[in-house]
Amino acid sequence: MTLLKIISFGIIAISLSSFTSKDTITITVKNTLNAERSNETVAVTKKLLKINDLNSLGIRDKKSGEIQISQTVDIDGDGTLDELLFQPKMGPKSKREYTVFQISEHESPKTEIFCYSGICWCCEKRSPNMD
Repeated sequence: MTLLKIISFGIIAISLSSFTSKDTITITVKNTLNAERSNETVAVTKKLLKINDLNSLGIRDKKSGEIQISQTVDIDGDGTLDELLFQPKMGPKSKREYTVFQISEHESPKTEIFCYSGICWCCEKRSPNMD
């Protein structure tokens, strides 16, 4: 089953039904500006996807087939993942489709750790006297 969602850097257009391991969900990301937009984060929420668990989900460029680097985050600190984030490279006035799908560990793209916010828990250096 293929379902469609529209994401316009913050504007979501269509609702989805439940997601299973055999389903794929297509999201469309639109850049409505006359400027290139790269390294801007697109957040896909579990509420938007109408699923309870974001573990083992990946995002693939529908045209190229390239699996995107993504990460999940717990926004409210309750121990449950709330959003799946990725950063598409978007040309001026462009539209791209991405597929959200169940991904295995060996399919996940490998990358260096980057931090685009003030705190990066995964690469934080601690002094020896910190507990």
